[in-house]
Amino acid sequence: MPKSSSGITSRLLGKDWGYPLREDSEQLVHLALLRTTCRAFDAAIQPILFSEVSIDCLYTRFDIVVHQLSCFEDDNPTAPWNYYTRKLRIVNLDAFFDKTVSAGGVQYLETHFSPEQREQTKKMKSMVQERLLLSLRKGLPRLESLRWFVRIGDPVEPLVAHFSQLPALESLELVFWNDKVFPNFPLDAFSNLTKLGLFFFHSPGQHPILRGWVNNARGFFERLHKVIEASPSLESLQIGKRFRYEIYNSSELEDRPMFPSELLLSSSGARNLHHLALRRFDLVRASNNTGIPTTFYPKLFAHLASLTSVDFTGSKSSTERAVWWALLDSNVLLTSIRVDYVNDSLVTYISQPKVPLESLTLLLERLDEDVNWKENGNLPRRIYTTVLEVHSGRLRHLDVQTSGQTFWGLECLESPGQAQAIKPTPAIPTPAPGGEGDAAGSDSFGSLNEPRDAPRALTSTGTRSLIPGAIEKRVEAPYQTLGFAVYTQSSASYLIRKDAQAEYAEPTQSALKKAKKTAEGIEKKRKKQLELEERERQAKGDEKEKREKLLEESKKIVLTEDESLPKATKSKLLDLAKYRTQRVRVFGWVHRLRQQKDIIFIVLRDGTGYLQAVLSGRVAQTYSALTLTLESSVELVGTLQEVPEGKTAPGGHELVVDYWTVVGAAPGGDDAFTNRLNEKSDPSIQADLRHLVLRGETASSVLRLRANMLTAFRSALISHNLLEVTPPCLVQTQVEGGATLFKLDYYGQPAFLTQSSQLYLETCLPSLGDVFCVQESFRAENSHTRRHLSEYTHLEAELAFITFEDLMNHIEDVICKTVDILLADPISAGLIKQLNPNFVPPTRPFMRMAYVDAIAWLNEHKIQHPAEDEQGNVIKVDEKGNPTTDGSGTVLMVDHKVGDDIAEAAERLMTDEIGKPIFLHGFPAELKAFYMKKVPTQAGSEGPVFTESCDLLMPNVGEIVGGSMRIANQEELLAAYKREGIDPEPYYWFTDQRKYGTCEHGGYGLGVERFLAWLANRYTVRECSLYPRWPGRATP
Repeated sequence: MPKSSSGITSRLLGKDWGYPLREDSEQLVHLALLRTTCRAFDAAIQPILFSEVSIDCLYTRFDIVVHQLSCFEDDNPTAPWNYYTRKLRIVNLDAFFDKTVSAGGVQYLETHFSPEQREQTKKMKSMVQERLLLSLRKGLPRLESLRWFVRIGDPVEPLVAHFSQLPALESLELVFWNDKVFPNFPLDAFSNLTKLGLFFFHSPGQHPILRGWVNNARGFFERLHKVIEASPSLESLQIGKRFRYEIYNSSELEDRPMFPSELLLSSSGARNLHHLALRRFDLVRASNNTGIPTTFYPKLFAHLASLTSVDFTGSKSSTERAVWWALLDSNVLLTSIRVDYVNDSLVTYISQPKVPLESLTLLLERLDEDVNWKENGNLPRRIYTTVLEVHSGRLRHLDVQTSGQTFWGLECLESPGQAQAIKPTPAIPTPAPGGEGDAAGSDSFGSLNEPRDAPRALTSTGTRSLIPGAIEKRVEAPYQTLGFAVYTQSSASYLIRKDAQAEYAEPTQSALKKAKKTAEGIEKKRKKQLELEERERQAKGDEKEKREKLLEESKKIVLTEDESLPKATKSKLLDLAKYRTQRVRVFGWVHRLRQQKDIIFIVLRDGTGYLQAVLSGRVAQTYSALTLTLESSVELVGTLQEVPEGKTAPGGHELVVDYWTVVGAAPGGDDAFTNRLNEKSDPSIQADLRHLVLRGETASSVLRLRANMLTAFRSALISHNLLEVTPPCLVQTQVEGGATLFKLDYYGQPAFLTQSSQLYLETCLPSLGDVFCVQESFRAENSHTRRHLSEYTHLEAELAFITFEDLMNHIEDVICKTVDILLADPISAGLIKQLNPNFVPPTRPFMRMAYVDAIAWLNEHKIQHPAEDEQGNVIKVDEKGNPTTDGSGTVLMVDHKVGDDIAEAAERLMTDEIGKPIFLHGFPAELKAFYMKKVPTQAGSEGPVFTESCDLLMPNVGEIVGGSMRIANQEELLAAYKREGIDPEPYYWFTDQRKYGTCEHGGYGLGVERFLAWLANRYTVRECSLYPRWPGRATP
């Protein structure tokens, strides 16, 4: 083997590879000898060395950057930099960080630089400006992936102009250091991407950045929308912020929409999106005052049907609920989920066996701040047990972490269903507030790690292993900073490293000295905090003693009603206006309570209205007054006065109380009403406490509007000469198919809860004429969507001697007349205005659209549905388009065709897009019930047979009415029984209607809760029922 000096090695490798290697490296001598003797070395090692290039002018030596740029300028297409490099990471194009916040990123002060460093920095900056663009334009022709930490000084426009023209570039990941970097970034120059990641970095407390967000973000996201449209093969989209801030953080910015409403919803964009990550980022707040409708997420997931993986960590809790409700309504089947907030709709989604869940990560650090642990502490356990029960056969990864206190891991073995849970392990220590650290590298977004990792300190006690059984004794993880390690373990010896790849070494004396000062600072802060807590405890003790003395004094005050005053008139709150200036007696519950030094304000509620009452002087000094709690029932007596001009109060008056008593005291403390239930309570808790939820203004207003709505419906139907009847709920026949019947034993006979009263209504036509009913119907359908209930109120009607056109005209007239009646009544109109301020009554005539035309519309607008096999199972395919049998792969999406049952998601998406009521009519016979009349066809004609049936679709809700003409011919009805496999014997009374004087007749059923959801703009029909019932919920 020939000998070679280290200098020859350096020149040889430096020439061929363009990289300066140290001449005194003994390993490189052997490396050169190996290359000399084995020509396969290049083929083996170069693809690894040159696959990813990083340009970092801040942390890389000047001569290395010079060599990098020189190699990029090499025109030889087989040179390693040109041939092998697929990934480029631009970290810092400036060798110096300004100390001002506007520079962004890690901040280095110029005073820390030596004169030599300053000179080197200037040379680096000059060289980058002169040669960077020239070098990049010649090199890296095969570049596929670009990661760029964009700073203010970067030559953005020329770099974008170059990178956007690279034919192989398909992955783009950008980190914007602050709000001054991204507004004018020409993102829309890129196209044909398969992966796009955007991360917005800013430091805590930079409120101008938040204002800059709202002022500048819309234009940027409009450009993002263009990139998505220009990238039909986009598979992964990640958007995130470093800190969880409410974007709309002030009243003047709250109504300003940040995102274009069509983002991710265009007909051509994001159709193949498999992974969506929105970290600390809400596309739309789940409220009504953002300028973007709350239907955004249902539309989003109806459009992104190919999604298999999501990451929603850091979203608002209201957004999380909206997201998972929308996913329940959609055809999206996820294999991977990463969230940091648990709610009931998430539990419901993952409880579905059809969801092919393989990976679930729950980072629950927000439970402490957003959830009452006393009542919701079982949510992580519910998630954990639900996933193991439903998905143990396919699950590959489960990670549930709660507030940094407990770690659960799941190791899935090769045998299906065999899973072992790792024992909870100690929490990883974190620095105390104010400690040294919080380095820029402590937060990451997907694969976009920040430039440098935080320093780590290791005490002599060792490190912790997460491998079960590997280490039996308790061990500690490395501390994040040396200062905190010294503070915690003052007598230990220490090892530190600068990043995760470096070896541990002893700290220098200066570093140790600095760490001791940090530890002293932490100790001072600890003592200061203890002193503050002691003062607070003392102040609370003094306050408690003062209050106890006041309470003892208050027990001596006994109120009696003054008999010399005029006699008080007892009244409901609704009728008080006529008693102004008089003395009245009212009863009710304390709805709101505000206690000041010598005066108490109460808002009283009695179910008919609200009243503001004022207690002052002696009546506000009793023991009952000082201990009064929300939801206590009280009797108030006093003089009713009109509020002064410029002041407001419910009803325009207030009660000046001269006597009062507590009828029933509500508890305080831990069992207080607001501790059991508040606006942040999880939906499952709200469902359990529905009896308390009803006391809220919104819930009671919805139910009050429901009562007025039913009255208006009855008035409208009576005006059409329909008579109300009451059919039975216990039946022995089916109407909509046996699969959704609730079966029961009725004195030894089989019976069911009714699906519909339609058959009984038909029997009334010959004797009572046109009839209607308002009756409960029951469907044993295991559906958890926001539109379905297991028990719902069904308004049904049957009309004789009509045509199909008459039927649709009648439905339209009843709907519009009901709305007109409600808007003409001040009370119901006020409720609609309160619940749905933007409500606009529907215009007539309603749009008519044939089923066949709807199929064409859906295909024209590229709205697809999941393909299914003969058993109704969703078909999944691999990357080559071949069907899979193990649940892996992506859902195969196909166009609609005549004969398909249009799914709710597609139907609702179409309705929302059109934006007005639609009569969808003429459905194929095989999709509808046996009793529906068929459209006559010519003899010998082929193709599907259609029915005289219709669904009335409303924006934001979907179907609210379903109706049809009924079969009038007895022989045709008997044939329908036979075709559906129905025994005609139990239907003898229904068949007799065709035997003893048949006629053309039709009818319809209206879902009261769905109509109310449309009228009051409620997201789910569960809000529109007194005590809603759905699968798994039969209490209270």
